[in-house]
Amino acid sequence: MSMKGSGIYSETVTREIVCLERCWDCIDVKRSCDSVFEVDLETDDWGNIEQEIECKKCQHTYTYTEERE
Repeated sequence: MSMKGSGIYSETVTREIVCLERCWDCIDVKRSCDSVFEVDLETDDWGNIEQEIECKKCQHTYTYTEERE
């Protein structure tokens, strides 16, 4: 029996976010949000991330996703 999926292998990681590289609202309207910020995110048991974040400058909310390599 595997403990994967229970959440005990998840961890908190810090990522640097460049808003204009991730925010489709800013990209679509060609807005130049120059915000760069760090955010703490939670991985799942397999090291993948899918979490909503908000840019404090443009106030857009979007989903940050990252798959473990």
